[in-house]
Amino acid sequence: MADNRFRNWQNSVDIDYLSLYIKTWFAFLSTVQELHPEAINGSGDGSVISVYKDNVGIPVKFVDVMLPHIEKVYTIGNNIIQQDVPFSYYVNFYKTDKTFVLDKECELTKFRKVGNQQIHYKSFIKVEYKDKLSGQSKPNFLITVKSDQPKFYDTLACYHLIINIELSKFIDEIGIDGSNRIFKSKDECIELIEKSLKDTLHQKVNEFEIAEDEKEERKGYCNGLLVPLLQILRQDFSNDAVFNHMPLKGFPDAYDIDRNKIKVLNWFISFNYQIRNLLFHSLIDPFNPEWLRLFKHAYLALKELVEHNIEKIERQAEAV
Repeated sequence: MADNRFRNWQNSVDIDYLSLYIKTWFAFLSTVQELHPEAINGSGDGSVISVYKDNVGIPVKFVDVMLPHIEKVYTIGNNIIQQDVPFSYYVNFYKTDKTFVLDKECELTKFRKVGNQQIHYKSFIKVEYKDKLSGQSKPNFLITVKSDQPKFYDTLACYHLIINIELSKFIDEIGIDGSNRIFKSKDECIELIEKSLKDTLHQKVNEFEIAEDEKEERKGYCNGLLVPLLQILRQDFSNDAVFNHMPLKGFPDAYDIDRNKIKVLNWFISFNYQIRNLLFHSLIDPFNPEWLRLFKHAYLALKELVEHNIEKIERQAEAV
């Protein structure tokens, strides 16, 4: 009985961190709006927070006081979000590299039927990230395949072929197969690209009103065309190049804090905004002990950021 009594006292302390976190979040938001009133609009807090992140400075106590709590927030959040709100995991711990481009060529040597004169043809594959698809916001890979072989045009009646693959097809729902991965393996990514390319090439061939045996011959050419291009992808495509860890690779166990303070701080700010949304939309159990641990460390770091903002506001007022 005594043990339960002491545990209840401890639980009441932990629950207090939830209310402290909520109060501190509103204090933080208020200071952000005071610092950047020009960014306030009716679409929500995201726009003003974004401007704040672009202009944020590093608090004096960042390394000694804030960082240990931010690292705890990351570790606890990484586990509890995978478990409770897996649909929110990717946006909190990964981002897509929007500058990603893979542009490669391979050279094929052909021989003329008369004599041994060599002709060097090149085939090309380009994979690049795009934000929109058919005019709508839909992240995707734009993949272009072309070749300077005359047979390419003779087979497909075009000089290049373009397909789009939605990025969501590369991202797994956590837990659907009992694993914790959030995107397909490299081999699975290549297989997905290969299938999409083959399906598109074969569909293009099927559009021609030609005999079935000729269609099969053209499809065979397409399959052969892809072999060296896919080999290039296997060599040069990297999941880490597309799916970047946030705040940075190696965090929180092995990373250079001196060079990455802004990245870590901005991740923490964004993470709090996401957690605020999950909390206020009743998507998490705020009294779960692990969530309470997260709120505790988030509060202890966030209150230092609020103090940093207040000091900045006071300096601006004195300068007027």
